[in-house]
Amino acid sequence: METTERSSDAELVELVHVGGQSARAAVGELEERHFEAVRDFAALCVNSCPAADQLARHAWRSALNSHDASGAGAVRPHALRSVLHAAAGFAETHHRGVLDAGLASWLAPHPAAPDGSSPGGALPVFYRDSVVTRAFDALPAKLQTVMWHRLVEDAGNGQTGRLLGSGSADSQEISVLIRRAYREFYHAYEEIHQDGMADECRRFHRMLMAYAGRKGGNSADVVPHLQQCGYCSRAFSDLERMDGDLGELLAEALLPFGGRDYFASRRAERTGATVAVPGQAPEDPPREPEAGPSAPHPGRHRRKLRKATPGVPGVPGEGVPVAAAAPSGQPAERRTGAPGSIRARRLTQVIASLGVCSLAVAFAYAQGFGQRTSQRTGGPPAKEAPSAPAPSKSGASGRSESPTDSPSPSGSSDGSAKPPPGGGRGERTPGPVVRGAALEWLFDGVKDGVTADSSGHDRDGTLVGDPLPKLLKKGGMTFSGRQSVTSGNSVFDTDSSFSVAARVKLRNTDTYQTVASQDGKEVSSFQLQYDPVEERWEMRMHRTDDGSSRADEAESDSAPRAGRWTSIAGIYDAADEEIRLYVDGKLQDTVHRDGDRSSEGEFAVGRARLGDRYIRGFEGTVDTVRAFPKALSGAEVRKLADEE
Repeated sequence: METTERSSDAELVELVHVGGQSARAAVGELEERHFEAVRDFAALCVNSCPAADQLARHAWRSALNSHDASGAGAVRPHALRSVLHAAAGFAETHHRGVLDAGLASWLAPHPAAPDGSSPGGALPVFYRDSVVTRAFDALPAKLQTVMWHRLVEDAGNGQTGRLLGSGSADSQEISVLIRRAYREFYHAYEEIHQDGMADECRRFHRMLMAYAGRKGGNSADVVPHLQQCGYCSRAFSDLERMDGDLGELLAEALLPFGGRDYFASRRAERTGATVAVPGQAPEDPPREPEAGPSAPHPGRHRRKLRKATPGVPGVPGEGVPVAAAAPSGQPAERRTGAPGSIRARRLTQVIASLGVCSLAVAFAYAQGFGQRTSQRTGGPPAKEAPSAPAPSKSGASGRSESPTDSPSPSGSSDGSAKPPPGGGRGERTPGPVVRGAALEWLFDGVKDGVTADSSGHDRDGTLVGDPLPKLLKKGGMTFSGRQSVTSGNSVFDTDSSFSVAARVKLRNTDTYQTVASQDGKEVSSFQLQYDPVEERWEMRMHRTDDGSSRADEAESDSAPRAGRWTSIAGIYDAADEEIRLYVDGKLQDTVHRDGDRSSEGEFAVGRARLGDRYIRGFEGTVDTVRAFPKALSGAEVRKLADEE
């Protein structure tokens, strides 16, 4: 029994299908975890306690028999949905009289299959075709479990961790998983919605995504379309709710009858309120809230307070789908108030999809930014060649710099003094704290417009801009949004594992700012950056070398503060196809990366690339940058953060 108690739901389901003594123990453990909730939902579907017990048992047996560890997803929502299928079977037998009147009416036009065994066959077609339901079903079982139990069941980290088999709750891991689940759910919803569009709807897809997020979109075109298209109108309603009440949206979609009441009952159970349910005995005393921080609701992505805005003009019920009204027995109105909105970064993707030039104009540097000069003559600078090799430490490039362009660490005007690695800062420890760096810019000194690579791989950094980035006396390079330091060539293949770590201090948090990137032909293959809309650090990787392509992003838990030193590290693990972000040595987020993308452009600190422009210049100070052709472990990232 101790073994089953420590097992995840997925492991228990596998034991059930194996059979034998272990199967009986697994069934008992699963029943202890989930049957009470199944019984609670069954009570919403019938008119007496005995009928609730009978319906719950029938549904539970059906759920265990039909649940396949490889495909049925999380146990709890699967079992709850089985209650509705079982109720549909009751509707065609002498048990019909025990059903709630609203449920019987809802099921009446949709009789069960003759054998009563066809999953979904007895339920209304709009339930089976729900985009929300299909997007949820597209998630891996682990993400379904976290999403359902944190957002619908309002479960704590300890309970959720138990279902995942972690033994004890790791609040950081749960937080990472819920953000990953929300992100993948959103992407799945968007793709499924687009795949199901009629041809006349396709030109409105991107406008709809932006308009639902209150972040743009041509309302003059999209509003009339929403007024006449039930399919897109429903999507608008769903997208608006994802940021504010995603848990209730999931409950209503997966449990189209009784879902809202079930959601309310779970919240009431946590808070101690009483919800009257037909046929249900009085609730047990409320549980004590679990200790420890709760995982953030996906709504945390909405950083700034927004005033309530009216719904879509002419669309009933603030975007309630015209062609998919609430079923009989369910309240027709939706919860109102300050509407949520889709992640604000979607606006950037919308603009990008409408034209690369628009995005370039929106975020490009001022005239002359990112351009390399071979001489400072006061005339127009020559255009930078991204693949040009970096000059050597001896200044072999022939670059002629004025004394003010490149101040020396000692404050002298000749710029000739070049301290040894670690010089100028007594806190530097001898030797690398983490071995294997392909590039290491400590920014301890500059000679002839070049800062040395301490990794031993001769990837010195060339200072770019007018004026050049400034070296501080105590070490560190300051940027004002129009400079960069570049390697002259690529440091690693971004289709393989790599890591980038830096110690930085933002001067402000008003604009997009890139700490480090590596150029592709059209767009940076990765960007370790600050996002002012999300108010978060991000590790961002485009799926293809196209400015309008989708990007996968791992982001920080909290907003950075201007004027504060922060250690950040972005990692791509090719073996696991995961992007990870660390801040001050702590894991912040893990996301799956889709596609493969190599890049052969130069590595740069202080800017990113889009087309033939350099964008998102850094404003602040960068003290140390290290790049590795491998995925660093958590322990290695912590060592770097402690050393810096």
